[in-house]
Amino acid sequence: MCYSDDLLICTVSDNPAKHLLKLTAVLDTLWEHDLLIKGSKSERFHSQVDFLRFKHLHSFLGMTNFFSSFMTTYSKMTAPLKDLLKASSGAQKVNWTVECETAFNLIKSTLTSAPVFRHCDPALRTAVHVDGSQNTVGAVLLQ
Repeated sequence: MCYSDDLLICTVSDNPAKHLLKLTAVLDTLWEHDLLIKGSKSERFHSQVDFLRFKHLHSFLGMTNFFSSFMTTYSKMTAPLKDLLKASSGAQKVNWTVECETAFNLIKSTLTSAPVFRHCDPALRTAVHVDGSQNTVGAVLLQ
């Protein structure tokens, strides 16, 4: 059995009916492949999603690094956040600056835009890439 903590399904549409159709398609695909989502832990129909906490910044950078080959200026984009991690090592308080916020939002925007993120095209070859450790597992659908 495999568990995954987070699944974000995002559509770029002001039309709730279109979003619901796409959401239904994703959930149907998960169901067809025996992948389940626990309804009691689900949140739906948010116009924005806040990042959890600063302590997850390191994990966020690790996850985004997987896609760095698709982001031509990844090192430059992440520099303020990596500097923050270095400067804050062991500190109780961190200095989250406007530069950090700008970098964080730029990375999120780049990650959720083509060519890094786009809707699945059933006509293209598709692969599921997985990675795991003793404590966690992750997967991504690639085309």
